[in-house]
Amino acid sequence: MPFVKVYERDQAQGRLKEVYEDLIAWRNGRLPPPFKGIGLNPEAVLAVKQLNVACSFGASTLSVRREEMLATFVSRLNDCDY
Repeated sequence: MPFVKVYERDQAQGRLKEVYEDLIAWRNGRLPPPFKGIGLNPEAVLAVKQLNVACSFGASTLSVRREEMLATFVSRLNDCDY
């Protein structure tokens, strides 16, 4: 059970619902779990998304495949299920 209040897709209302729909479209139908933990502040969710876009997944000199490989490796090192 999480220690942080998370907002699932079906709990989102108003601005958060709009932001979640944007994220879901961006992530091919998925709502990434880390974003649920900051759902209390929809503008923070958007800021984290913008940072993610600016730093990774095509914005770097690495290929998307290599970025995904590194992300998976680091997640495993951190014992992260996501």
